[in-house]
Amino acid sequence: MQTFVVDSGVAAGLSPGSAGVLLSAGGVVAVMVRVGSGIRADRRGGGHFYYVARLLALGTVGYTLLAMGRPELHVIGALLAYGSIWGMNGVLFLAIVRHKPRAPAAASGSTIAVGSVGGFCGPPVFGFVVQTFGYPAAWLMTAAWAAIAAGAIAASRAAREDAVPRVS
Repeated sequence: MQTFVVDSGVAAGLSPGSAGVLLSAGGVVAVMVRVGSGIRADRRGGGHFYYVARLLALGTVGYTLLAMGRPELHVIGALLAYGSIWGMNGVLFLAIVRHKPRAPAAASGSTIAVGSVGGFCGPPVFGFVVQTFGYPAAWLMTAAWAAIAAGAIAASRAAREDAVPRVS
């Protein structure tokens, strides 16, 4: 997201300076959500996968707003997407480690491996879609992937098991 939010912001009508400030503000929002989510997760006994799915769904809304091509919606969409998509990682790993307490390294390592594939393939695919169809199509593609991820997590067995706090 950070690779394209400034250029797509300029394409949506923001000044380059404003789009740069939006990039920084998005980072601040992501940190705030990540820290706040971590504090909240520490106080909650379960339901972490569902929380991650809800953040991904909120990110879907943010990505969809980015696709609208209007400056005010671009700002709102970027902040929503940054806060939700980039703010959920800590809770995701907490949920994964709690779900696989006997193999936390393997569970989190496989998640990192899959995420790295997305991090490697995502920007070139996004860039190709931008070059071929424009920013709205690329943001809508990203929204679709986030929605699929939210649905997959919410429907997973891990989410159902995590919904009930474990008694030690």
